[in-house]
Amino acid sequence: MGAFADEPLHELDLNSLPGPQETECSSAAKATALLARIDTLGCHRSYTVREMRPEGQYVVLEADWYEFRSQLDRLATSLVQVTKTANGTAVLVWSARPQEDETPGSWRWLRIRLNRLVTPCELNLSLPHRLSADSRSVILPQITFTELRREVLLNGRLLTCRRSELPPISAPPGAPLPVAAGPRQAGPQAALPQTQELHLTKAAVTYLIGPVGERIEATRLQSQATIKVLPICKRLSASEQSHPRSLQQTLAITGDRLQIATAMALLEAQLSLHRLAPDHQL
Repeated sequence: MGAFADEPLHELDLNSLPGPQETECSSAAKATALLARIDTLGCHRSYTVREMRPEGQYVVLEADWYEFRSQLDRLATSLVQVTKTANGTAVLVWSARPQEDETPGSWRWLRIRLNRLVTPCELNLSLPHRLSADSRSVILPQITFTELRREVLLNGRLLTCRRSELPPISAPPGAPLPVAAGPRQAGPQAALPQTQELHLTKAAVTYLIGPVGERIEATRLQSQATIKVLPICKRLSASEQSHPRSLQQTLAITGDRLQIATAMALLEAQLSLHRLAPDHQL
């Protein structure tokens, strides 16, 4: 939701770029230089744009990588850190404090990571949104910068965190964010595996399986959970035969709590992104 935590992050030398008080061309040159540096990132690699302040408030966002690139000139004043994931997305650490020179823009979708587990009634979002299966992030489709700032202002207690509270961005894409906790004493044996069932339409399950099972196999590897597709064990009615997309099928996810939460988050993200496509058939 990584192996890049062991690689030191390098801060961009903004002094080598034209100053903000210069012409509009200087701002374009600064964005171009930043884009060139970010384009060298490999998967699971991070780049620090500017130093984080201990007292600063930050938001962790996830967006489509190419849409992020196209918005970079508008984001540059608020962007603190960017990480490229293997899922074709960018995880951004974004300053929660509005900047004077921000320019308007919009996103097709954004995932905002929450600083703790929440219930739907705790969110005071005024826009259409979808809470992830693990209750640790929220997806907002078709959102503008102005709307994002407003939502962060209204829900700052859930959406923002200080530098010391930031989750490790090196976590696998779609993995649930860790919650701060005190030291725990190891038990005499590992927790027993649990099984959670996810009931979806047959079309959604078919999409999650992917071509030749590639998509669900990748989910198994990333989450380390056992994911089984349970067969439809019943005789279909005439209505179900006429409308096969209404059929329900079940995924059984087995593992410890972290593995199940990771698998649920990955499956949720895959379906949410697919539903945003104009030609989806789920």
